[in-house]
Amino acid sequence: MDLSGQRVLAYLQEDNTQRVLFRVRPLLSPQGLIAAEDIAAYRDHGYLRVAPDRQEQHTFKERMRELGTLCVLDLQDAAQGKVRPNRNYAPNRGENNRYIVYSDAIKALPQDMVYEVVAKEEARHAPLTPRYYVRSGGFINGPFTLTGEEVEGASQTLPPDCDRLFLVAMPDNQHRLFYWPQAPEAPGRECAAGGESRRTPPEPVGAARSLADLFFRRRQPLPMSHDSLRQAAAAACDALHQAGFQCDEDQAAHLLMMCLLFPRLQLSSPCVADAVTAGETMAGLLNLKALMTLSGEVPPGSAERLVLSPQASITAEVRRQVIVSQAHSAALQNAAAYALSPWPVVSVEAAEGWLLEAPVTSALNLDQLKQQIRQHPGALSAAATDELNTWQRRLAALDAPLPLALRRDISYYLRHAGALLPDEETALGFAAAAFVLPYALSKGVTADALSELFSGRPEVLRLL
Repeated sequence: MDLSGQRVLAYLQEDNTQRVLFRVRPLLSPQGLIAAEDIAAYRDHGYLRVAPDRQEQHTFKERMRELGTLCVLDLQDAAQGKVRPNRNYAPNRGENNRYIVYSDAIKALPQDMVYEVVAKEEARHAPLTPRYYVRSGGFINGPFTLTGEEVEGASQTLPPDCDRLFLVAMPDNQHRLFYWPQAPEAPGRECAAGGESRRTPPEPVGAARSLADLFFRRRQPLPMSHDSLRQAAAAACDALHQAGFQCDEDQAAHLLMMCLLFPRLQLSSPCVADAVTAGETMAGLLNLKALMTLSGEVPPGSAERLVLSPQASITAEVRRQVIVSQAHSAALQNAAAYALSPWPVVSVEAAEGWLLEAPVTSALNLDQLKQQIRQHPGALSAAATDELNTWQRRLAALDAPLPLALRRDISYYLRHAGALLPDEETALGFAAAAFVLPYALSKGVTADALSELFSGRPEVLRLL
């Protein structure tokens, strides 16, 4: 993606507070949303590392922090070389940004460039822009200052179908609505409905809903596109890399999906402490408080916490649990609980190298993600059904048929896997490793028999 000659609204993040590292991700240009394929051109998660310009070595930290969440990536008059490959790019050491941009191109957002649109009826969130518009009734009025005062002489009313309104999926997995006025010299339809009257026209009855209607009046979250769901997977991958784990985006998406679809899962790693670290990382990513316990029992009032324990809990007080283990199967103390209600098992692998600081992650919205991933159910293909039937038939011959509950969970996982995984083949490999392999091991099926059954599934073979 070539941003030369452009001024772009960008998301600014201090992704490492100990080392004072900042990065930006383009969101919106005067022409509209930055396309997903353009974001993908920067690889990994679409961010650019901000490198201090020579002129502000001593003021860099303070100025970046003063800018807030949104800034302008200004490359209108920038010389060549403001964006270049990052020589320090090393995902295994936590540097996941392939490109850098020099800090003199990162500027404060002018008060009259872009305006966030917020609802008057709901204090949904504080506006991120210096001035903002308010949706009240059928139209959008503004601009207002952050103190709530109307800007003198500049007030206008926008229709909700204004083509300069843009719904942006933010990197923190929230949606925000922005108004970017047409530049005076640029051709285009004016959105303003006039500034003389401040009365809000009545809402049209039976009319098709506009973008603003969908944003402010919905009773369910906006359907999240596959591109936005992949951003959540990218955030999971980034968090796991920062924590010191070796994984690609598909593996991170698989673990994220397990956390979203199932209230109980098991994390296995050659070092049990690494399984705990992975559980804590996912808890932080999903804005949950982790609670570690040896017995699986928890004190009253812990229902909303993510319980980490080597012991499976069967109490109603535990609603979310990550069982930690060394082996990719149910431990002896959990054998009875697993036999009654088997759960998925995901293996995590620590990367080489030495970590200098704890990871810093941006939390995702757990409830919103759960609803969004369930908006993309699919049907199992005939080929997938045939392979599942083959697994069941051959396991039955080994006296280890999959129980109904596990078959239901496998089907549930595969039907929703398309929201985060690239294809059904990838999902089948992960399902075999997470559901089928642990159950077969619990029933005493030998490694040789499993190697033959899953000869074309490297996700399984590497665990045997």
